[in-house]
Amino acid sequence: MYAGWFGTFWSASSKDAPILQLDGPFTPKLLRMQKFTISPGKERLSLGFINPGSGPGADSRLSIDALPLASVPVLHVEWPTEGAPLRTSHPLPQRCCYWDYYTTEFEVPDGVIPGEATVSVELPAGASQIELTTKEIQVPVLAPAEI
Repeated sequence: MYAGWFGTFWSASSKDAPILQLDGPFTPKLLRMQKFTISPGKERLSLGFINPGSGPGADSRLSIDALPLASVPVLHVEWPTEGAPLRTSHPLPQRCCYWDYYTTEFEVPDGVIPGEATVSVELPAGASQIELTTKEIQVPVLAPAEI
């Protein structure tokens, strides 16, 4: 677990001190990218497992060492389209920066239209001890002109 890295960790009094929650359940959260943009090219898709605390700066994050290296989270994305349903899967085999599971091979597929994508988090069998508040994240999908 990592905590106290963002915002004010120390306080002048105990009544103002942030309260950190180190036990689960965790909320999966996209890091670095809060929306998908319809454009060519590969990007970094990052995921963290966050446990919100009492306010700004009080979040705790699950360490990348919490899962064995062979255990790879996968993100499944249901994309908005005008036609047939489109679903892609994105393993996150890389790890960095203490709590960041990611891939640099992510790209928005052809046929996607602006709207909202549903990202489903699949944890590997070895991660059964990690409880999540949700397994789905809603992500806006924007045309390049909407950025």
